[in-house]
Amino acid sequence: MSVILNVGLDLGSDTLKIAYAYESEEGVSYGKLMKEGLMTQVALPAIAYYDTARRMWLFGDGVEKGEEKSFVTVVKIKSLLSLLLANPDKNIQKKNSKAYFQGNDFPKFYFPVRRKMLSDFSEMVEEEMTFRVEGKTPASVCEDFFVYARNMVYERVARLSSGKGVSFDRNLRIALVHPSRTGKAYIEEMTRLAQRAFGAPPFKVLSSTKALSMYAFQRGMIAKGESLLVFDMGEEDISVVKASL
Repeated sequence: MSVILNVGLDLGSDTLKIAYAYESEEGVSYGKLMKEGLMTQVALPAIAYYDTARRMWLFGDGVEKGEEKSFVTVVKIKSLLSLLLANPDKNIQKKNSKAYFQGNDFPKFYFPVRRKMLSDFSEMVEEEMTFRVEGKTPASVCEDFFVYARNMVYERVARLSSGKGVSFDRNLRIALVHPSRTGKAYIEEMTRLAQRAFGAPPFKVLSSTKALSMYAFQRGMIAKGESLLVFDMGEEDISVVKASL
């Protein structure tokens, strides 16, 4: 009899972290899905690279196989999704959303000088901070990345199954973790991307602080009647919540 495997996906600025959990006769087991042959690699590079010579997109570890030396056309998946972040200016939010779903422009990657995404993506296009790929939208590139991630997940699940001696159900239960400050459109798009890639809607969709609170409970860090503060140290923000049991 196969066991249901829960897989958690946490999209960070540079990587996609992948964790697993399942319950068997021996109790609950959980950990991180490792890459074959590399016990230290527990995350996928959350990047895409447009190879202008071959006119094709490469994803994750495949980016290292690019033939060109210029990485101006490397994009972070999270940067593309950031076009859907809530914006106090509803007009800008509408334009950014259109650029995500219908546009063909992508933010250039500047290294070693870091340059932030502007809140108004149209300004980046005007200031030539983007590059253009006809026939591809940020949305379609994110779709392709999640399909790539799905293939990597199944590859690692097969390795986990072999190592643990457990047969897992092919239909995984996906849990998505998103930053605390995102907004409805961002969360809905992450959900759509996961459902499209894995063939079923995510079993759980959690903010990073809620996921950390659940982890604290699972690890026995909080007891009945107790409360604790959970700090999520993000790239630019610190999210804090109070967790009580």
